[in-house]
Amino acid sequence: SGWMTHKLGEFPEIGDVVEEENYILKVLEVDNHRIERLHLILTEKPRVTDQG
Repeated sequence: SGWMTHKLGEFPEIGDVVEEENYILKVLEVDNHRIERLHLILTEKPRVTDQG
């Protein structure tokens, strides 16, 4: 919960989402100020192209 709280700026609630470089985390269940379940979605890393 600490990392999610830091990223969101407040305690996570059901439905809150944090997006990072190659994944998305969605809070599914919270109990007594503790995250019980998360949904982790892996995404493709952004492609780096050389346009020099």
